Amino acid sequence: MNTLSDWMARALVAEGAVVETVEPEGLDALLSASLQNAFRCGEFQRLGFGASMPQNARRVTLESDWVEILGRRIETRGRRTEIGFDISAGKAPDATEVLRKALVFDNATYRFTEMKTAVACYRLMVFRVVAMSDEKREDVLAVTVNEGNAARADGMAAVLFEGGAVAWSSLPNGTGVDLAAPWLPERIRDVFGPASRVLARERLSPFLAGMERRMGRDLDRLHAYHEDLRKEVLRRQVEGRGRKGVKVDASLVTQRLTAIEREYEAKVADVRRKYGLTIEIKPLQTFLSRLPVHRLTFVILRRKGERTGFLDWNPLTRRLDALGCEACGAVSPIHSVCDDKLHVVCSGCHGACQVCGKSYCRACHPKGCPHSHV
Repeated sequence: MNTLSDWMARALVAEGAVVETVEPEGLDALLSASLQNAFRCGEFQRLGFGASMPQNARRVTLESDWVEILGRRIETRGRRTEIGFDISAGKAPDATEVLRKALVFDNATYRFTEMKTAVACYRLMVFRVVAMSDEKREDVLAVTVNEGNAARADGMAAVLFEGGAVAWSSLPNGTGVDLAAPWLPERIRDVFGPASRVLARERLSPFLAGMERRMGRDLDRLHAYHEDLRKEVLRRQVEGRGRKGVKVDASLVTQRLTAIEREYEAKVADVRRKYGLTIEIKPLQTFLSRLPVHRLTFVILRRKGERTGFLDWNPLTRRLDALGCEACGAVSPIHSVCDDKLHVVCSGCHGACQVCGKSYCRACHPKGCPHSHV
């Protein structure tokens, strides 16, 4: 079942309908009277969500009336949910081994200090991604962050959305039972903004690659066409010079070449506007979950500086949370540590300035290189 059909099934059930999965990628729904009135349809409906659908199914997409009407009925219900897992932290991992794989620095080292059982607060946010160019692509992605240290645990989304994999109990909205103090909106934006942009670009990479190929083909055709025009003008100029009694107007040739160049630049600008890309990332839903974990504490060592940190062993994903770049939000296999504030960043966010060539930390200086004042 794809993401849209799964959401539709859950939403219809919450509104009093009875649903059953139908292959390929479809749902049979027995609607309540209120849903029949809302959708202006009969009691039984067969819905299809994929490229191939069940026989006599009604196609449902993110832009269809079914999604819009059901979204209005649900309104803000389910936008924010707190859950607690009725599980134990499980068997403790080999701290030395898991940290060796998770903490790989190209300019620093670390020292493991202790491992203990703790309770972690994870925030999972679901985003809708819409990419608009010459074509349109839509997707839904989930970002999971440990609120204790902003480490990533994206594997939790699959466990939560699959359902039934673990026992969990719903907590009333706003209780905050055993949960850390909720992040302020500014903190949520600063952490989830970069992370969602990185994941959206990764998810849309096939679409972006196809768009770039199409744009490249259009630009190549434009270049070949106008290059042929330019060669034709020059060929006629050469032929004219070879004829007796024919005077070639050099200024007229220059005007023609200039006109061809201007037309080419205008056509290139049109192609770039056609393939101009706009990506909208909109938050849809938030989960806050309380989960027992094994907490591994360590000290990062860079020259004479030290910084204490920790990573949690997640019993749902069966692995350590991943350190994200504190500048761009990307999860990198190799980290760098800056000298000023010991930020943990990816190699690209600790690279050399394109103007002065000096390395600087993008987390410390998000507006540009402090040496070249860019």
